[in-house]
Amino acid sequence: MDWQKNVSLRHRNTFGLDSQTRYFAVADSTEELRSHLRRAIEEERKTFILGGGSNVVLPRDFDGVTISLGMRGVKVDSDPDRSRLRVVVQSGENWHSLVRLCMGKGIFGLENLALIPGNVGAAPIQNIGAYGVEVSEFVDFVEAMEVKTGRVVKLTNEECGFGYRDSVFKGELAGSLVVTAVGLSLHTRPRLVPDYPDLRAELERMGVTKPLPADVCEAVIRVRRRKLPDPRFVGNAGSFFKNPIVSDDVLKRLQELHTDVPCFKRASECKLAAAWLIDQCGWKGRRCGPVGVWKHHALVIVNHGRATSDDVLRLAASIKESVVARFGIELSVEPTIV
Repeated sequence: MDWQKNVSLRHRNTFGLDSQTRYFAVADSTEELRSHLRRAIEEERKTFILGGGSNVVLPRDFDGVTISLGMRGVKVDSDPDRSRLRVVVQSGENWHSLVRLCMGKGIFGLENLALIPGNVGAAPIQNIGAYGVEVSEFVDFVEAMEVKTGRVVKLTNEECGFGYRDSVFKGELAGSLVVTAVGLSLHTRPRLVPDYPDLRAELERMGVTKPLPADVCEAVIRVRRRKLPDPRFVGNAGSFFKNPIVSDDVLKRLQELHTDVPCFKRASECKLAAAWLIDQCGWKGRRCGPVGVWKHHALVIVNHGRATSDDVLRLAASIKESVVARFGIELSVEPTIV
């Protein structure tokens, strides 16, 4: 299995950033992944694991080997709980295709996560979420390969340490494991979550009063297509910043000055809308050279053409500084910065 040399990754990341890796390899199986990792260790080369390239900011040059995960396969297993099915998915499968597949087979739960770009392997790493649902609610286990030993291990949901757009794969275990498969425990009967404001409004526009899973899925797709740029035409990595979680005191202070500040309360958490904060600072639709902020959604940084990671990170830093200056709130970046 030879490695390709000096390969452009511009068309392998949804941001469309100009990036070149010194070596490039594809792993279509765990055996190939193990072989590539072993060689990288023997040659003392840095490694970067690339999935769908939808949630990363790639450097102009990567002086190492980029390994693209191409493992495919979906298996549906029975579950002792008759109300659920276990779906085991290889990391190289496309996420939205999985959502569609489950819908077609009468397997429910992922409707709110439709049209999220990227591959399945990234889902637990990022703990992807949208419209009131997070993938951690359905993760039964995650299979991963230890980079140093090539051994495949299985982590339970609890061991994944899920948080808001977070997991141990981004924290204490970052760089030490490569996700190879994900086991999901999904419903055989619909359990809809249609109450997120944008979703509820879209269902009303569709004239749906008693939604079915297909209705929720379609509403999610419509909202995302209307608000977010299609990476096939406008390079982007989706939401660039996380919604900040603040205390009740901070929220109260903000509401005294801004009665319309959007806030999503869930249990003891108070989550502010980062898009609103950024919009209030005048960034929505603003362009800075080859990059800018999307005109329909202030959370999305876009590539207007031939942008590099330096361009993106400069803009992101400016946005963060302005939000701190006006609101005293620090925004956290959502994509992985390589």
